Amino acid sequence: MWLRPLFRKAKSEVYLAGRRLALSAVALGLVAACVYTCVDYLAPAVVNHPYFSLQRVRVASDSRLGNLDGMISEAGLFRGTSLWRVDTERARREFERPAWVKRVDVRRRMPDSVSIHIYQRKPVAATIIAGRAYTVDVAGVVFRGQHPAAYPDLPYLVGWQS
Repeated sequence: MWLRPLFRKAKSEVYLAGRRLALSAVALGLVAACVYTCVDYLAPAVVNHPYFSLQRVRVASDSRLGNLDGMISEAGLFRGTSLWRVDTERARREFERPAWVKRVDVRRRMPDSVSIHIYQRKPVAATIIAGRAYTVDVAGVVFRGQHPAAYPDLPYLVGWQS
């Protein structure tokens, strides 16, 4: 008989805990529905908003650049493209194509520009292959940058076959 109040108290605590759990689950469901709605309807509006359209492409390099406009268009960097849809990997691959390019960093700059930094290979030697002059960097990569005559102090590598 003296245990009856203890059982009532334990029973009411279990009831309250279950009720709290149910209310938490409902609240979590409402939050999840709101997030889904925001992502489903608001994300396309933000991605396609003219505020985020590409207006400028800034290219920095420590060397001369050839057909810069052609490289920019091959990389898919067109004026008016949504900055969210710019494929930075494609742009990086396109700008790394010339052999004299060592590395390229492509970054989105919110709200309307892309910056590209091109690092060129530094020649440490020169060589002649099939009658044409090439330069060689510290990693042994043979590339056709500026003519080796532009670097009069470079040693020439000879005696190897292409």
